[in-house]
Amino acid sequence: RATLTDSKKALPKLLKWVQWDNEKAVRQLLELIPQWVPLDVEDALALLGETYMIAPISALAVRSLGAIGDAELSPYLMPLAIALRYDNPEEPHLLDFLVGRAARCGAV
Repeated sequence: RATLTDSKKALPKLLKWVQWDNEKAVRQLLELIPQWVPLDVEDALALLGETYMIAPISALAVRSLGAIGDAELSPYLMPLAIALRYDNPEEPHLLDFLVGRAARCGAV
């Protein structure tokens, strides 16, 4: 699994295959996520929904969104606003990202 961290497309597929009732498998996967390369925007958005409300997964999704410019981010503001309802209030990665981006650029 560690070699998969260099593949943008591997994580969404791996998340579908992991046995979520197997604590060891989940722990191993979550340990790898901080090492993952940034994902494509569409894959990052998919990870911010109800299915994967897990802090390391949302952190990677938000880190992936941080790599795109304001103009590229702008069309995704509505889906991101909707995804805020799934943001973990104890670790609000998406909220912090959106507030920081808005404060920085003023146009978003």
